[in-house]
Formats: sequence, C-alpha cells, structure tokens
Amino acid sequence: MTNRIEELKSYLPQAEVLKNDISLGKVGWHIHHCFGVMNWAGLSLMRSKPEEFKTTFNLKRAYVFGIGKFPRGKVKVPRNSIQSPDVTLELIEKEIKTAERILEKMEHLPKNSFMKHPIFGEINLKQSKRFIQVHNKHHLKIIRDILR
Repeated sequence: MTNRIEELKSYLPQAEVLKNDISLGKVGWHIHHCFGVMNWAGLSLMRSKPEEFKTTFNLKRAYVFGIGKFPRGKVKVPRNSIQSPDVTLELIEKEIKTAERILEKMEHLPKNSFMKHPIFGEINLKQSKRFIQVHNKHHLKIIRDILR
C-alpha cells in the first residue's frame, strides 16, 4: 500500500491537469478522493465493534478483489464521496496528513474491525486494506491516463 500512497503524492505537482475525455476530475481530485476514501475506511474501522462483524459472501466483492481492479465506468461514485471539483493543494495535503495518521492506527486494530461498504457490504480489516489497495490502483491508472 505504501508504494501506491507515495505514487499518489508524487502527482501533486500535476494536480491541476485535466483531460475530459479520460475523467471529469483533475489529477488533484483523484488524489484527494483516494486519501478521502482511506480516511473514511480507517475511521469506519476504528469506530466499529469487532464483535459485531458478520462475514457474508458478496459476489461483486469476490470478483473485484479477485481480479484486483474495478471495471472503469461501470460504477458511479457514491453520493457521499463526491467532493467539490475545486480541490486545493492545501485541502489535499490536509487529507494526506490525516490518512497517514489513520493508516498507522489501522495497523493496530483487531482483525474483525470492519466497515460497511455501499456495494461490498461489511468488510473486515484485511478486506478493507484490499479495498483501499484496489481503489487506489484504479485511480492511479486514471491519473496516469490523464497525464499521458
């Protein structure tokens, strides 16, 4: 996960680059979104009650986690994770600092800490880390395509 986080941060100088034929969001929006999702996931895990976690089978989760990628253009961003298109560097850097603290705390959580994902259902700590990994990979590919 660390390599992808460092790669995301490496694109900060190109935060204002936009290619509408690839994405409606600028590079900075994608960076901000990735760190925002990491923060949401981490805080959800920290607030959960591990004893209440119930493992269930979810076909979409099994497929996405199995192939390690999201099909592009098939899923709309959940309404609660849509941010303003005008994301500033200051806002991104704040999100990054928060994510670094949260990701450190995640390393010490019980394995049945969980978050509720709108498509994948309840996912435990290990699955949440996998979700973050696949999610960041998806947005990094979009960023690379924008910058090509």
